[in-house]
Parts: sequence; C-alpha cells; structure tokens
Amino acid sequence: MVNYPWFEAQGWPIGSGPTESMAGVLTPRIRGRGRRWDAPNIDAVMALQALEVNEEWEPYGKSQSPPPPLRLAA
Repeated sequence: MVNYPWFEAQGWPIGSGPTESMAGVLTPRIRGRGRRWDAPNIDAVMALQALEVNEEWEPYGKSQSPPPPLRLAA
C-alpha cells in the first residue's frame, strides 16, 4: 500500500495530473510531422525529453561513465 502522507511530506506529487501533463507535452513532440519512431527507440526519446523537462541533464551526465577515447585509424 502506498504511504500517501509520507510522499506528500516529501513534496512529491501523488496525483495523476503531472503524468497526464507530461503526456500532453511529449505526445506532440513525438508525433510531430514527419517523425517516425520504432517502439524500442521511443522509450529512449521519452527518457531524454524527461531529463530536459525536469532540468536533470547535469546530474545525469555526472552519473555516466566517460566515453572511451577515440582511436584514429593509422
């Protein structure tokens, strides 16, 4: 069972409003004119959009390993 008072005390939304609002923001961007997405890729696109909307790019970037160094062909 969900402890709603605890979540409210943390300042977290407990209703469906924020989720429905985000769906309203993401849907037009995903289904925009000329845009086609494969099912496996749409999850990644939505995750990136959620990082943008929630201003979490910097914390996300800090949590990732640096890419391997590029090796140029000789």
